[in-house]
Amino acid sequence: MLDNDSIMKYLAKVRGVKYADIRTLGKNCIEVKLSNDYFQVSDNEDQIIGCRALDKGYGIASTNKMGEKHIEDTIGQAIDHATSISGNASLVGVRPEHGSYEHPVRKKLNAADAQDFMMRVRDMMKEKLGSLTNRVEIVLSYTEFGTGLVTSEGTDVRESFSTTDLAVHLTVKTQSGVLSTKKIIGGKGGMETIERKDLESMIDELTKTIRNSAGAKQFSPLESGKKFRIILDSEAAGALARLIAYMLQADEFKSQVFHALSIPNELEIIDNPSIPGAYGSFVWDDEGVRGRKKVLVSNGTVNLLHTRLTAKEGDSPGNAYGISQVPRPSMSNVYISTSDWHLDEMLEDTKHGIFMKGVNRAEVNPTSGIVELEPVVAYIIEQKEITEAIKNIKLIDSVRNLMQKIDAIGKLISLIPNTEKGFRTSEGAPYIRIDGARCAYSVM
Repeated sequence: MLDNDSIMKYLAKVRGVKYADIRTLGKNCIEVKLSNDYFQVSDNEDQIIGCRALDKGYGIASTNKMGEKHIEDTIGQAIDHATSISGNASLVGVRPEHGSYEHPVRKKLNAADAQDFMMRVRDMMKEKLGSLTNRVEIVLSYTEFGTGLVTSEGTDVRESFSTTDLAVHLTVKTQSGVLSTKKIIGGKGGMETIERKDLESMIDELTKTIRNSAGAKQFSPLESGKKFRIILDSEAAGALARLIAYMLQADEFKSQVFHALSIPNELEIIDNPSIPGAYGSFVWDDEGVRGRKKVLVSNGTVNLLHTRLTAKEGDSPGNAYGISQVPRPSMSNVYISTSDWHLDEMLEDTKHGIFMKGVNRAEVNPTSGIVELEPVVAYIIEQKEITEAIKNIKLIDSVRNLMQKIDAIGKLISLIPNTEKGFRTSEGAPYIRIDGARCAYSVM
């Protein structure tokens, strides 16, 4: 992969545009998959060089071929696009950045050790499931990244990091049909990001969820459309945080959805790329802007995620993603800040409601702001206690109502790896309670 000194030599040849940059990305991914009866190991390497230029318009070109001619042709294409297309694109001013950072990795993935580790996880799951007919698929991925960026404004930054993630998929045949659930953990770093997790608790949770799902009764269609007091577990609440952040990406923002909100004092939604070891963390975004913690939602405040293209004077860029396409604003590590409620206190204050655990599907309509969230399993709350499990239920309500009706936020939070538009992110939240959210019957 080209180093930044070599890239600078190419950039020095750029003429006739107001702005230009060259961005490099090298990636090597090792993936180990364990199914019931086979192992599969793959090792893939990829590299890309992208050039962006701004003049009359914004031009972008990229290549995965590293020869001098290919690189010079790519730069020429970006300049041609920028000088031939008419537009109103402009970049908000930023301070040029310089430096390099290597995120720490304590233990690189070893395929043989990974296989032993994954078989232990599989055997633990099978032991806990007992006689239930099941299929377990475990995927362990380790990816090394190296990035570089130089710009005509003087930015010169390099960043390298690794990510490790473990995905466990469990499928069980029951009398009521085939049930599936999954769990994903991981972060920036090596195998230490997985090994320091409480795997036994994760497996207990997976197997408990699948057993409860097997015995769940259907949510009554007669109750569909009614509002309930809802408690979301940390995974479901984290998905809600992600959907709200998605609506706050500057290129997706609809002001009417967030107009004149009455946000509870306790509610605070954060985007923070500077959390050590988190999956979505970075020092510099794909435009070379230093990432900083942003309060997206708080009492009386709604802020957007910006790139240099979407930001105006007074806005804060730093959430740009994209090398071979126009940089788009996206989240890094997004979460709901903790408060001081215990789950028992939330239940004590709930005579009748629904407790939703996990996420099968979570989507938001960017135009209307309507959220649909289908949990892995849900439970009836009756007289302050979690009782029978139910299925075929989904939360369906507006972002406005859901945010304004949050009346309790828990104490503990964990971040779950995810991808948004193909980019690494993470999401998290403590348990939250919503005092009046619409639910509907769902055909899963």
